[in-house]
Amino acid sequence: MDDQTRVWEEPDSNTLAVFERADFADHDTLGFLLKAGRDLVLLTNLDKNLLMPDGYLILRREDVLQVEADQTFIAKHVRANGFGPKPQPFVGLMNWQQALSDIKESGALVVIEREIEEPDICLIGRILEVREEEVILD
Repeated sequence: MDDQTRVWEEPDSNTLAVFERADFADHDTLGFLLKAGRDLVLLTNLDKNLLMPDGYLILRREDVLQVEADQTFIAKHVRANGFGPKPQPFVGLMNWQQALSDIKESGALVVIEREIEEPDICLIGRILEVREEEVILD
C-alpha cells in the first residue's frame, strides 16, 4: 500500500502529512490527519514557519490532490518537541452542516476562510447558528 492510500484509508494521528491542494499548488498544508470522511477531512494544522500546531483544519477531500507522509526533519522536530496532534474533537464529517453544527455545540472559536472566492477575508468567532446555506458567527 502506497503512502497516499495508507494515509487516507488508515488515518493515524501520529503521521505528519503534506496535503497538496487544488488551487493552492504553491501552498501545501502540513498537518496530522485525525479523521477522514467521505467528503471532508479533519486535521491538526501545523504552522510551517513556527513548526507548531495551529488549530484544527477541515478540508474538502476533493480539494486534496495528493497526500504523503512527511518523514523529513520537520516531522522529527515536531515529535521531538512534543508538538504532536492535539486530542481529537468530536466532529462529524458527513457534510459541512454536520461538521459546523458539531463545532457549534463545542463552543470553539472558529476561523472560516473562503480561500478561492475571497482570499483576503477570514471570519473569526463562535458559531451561533448553522443554516443550510450560511453560518452565523457572534
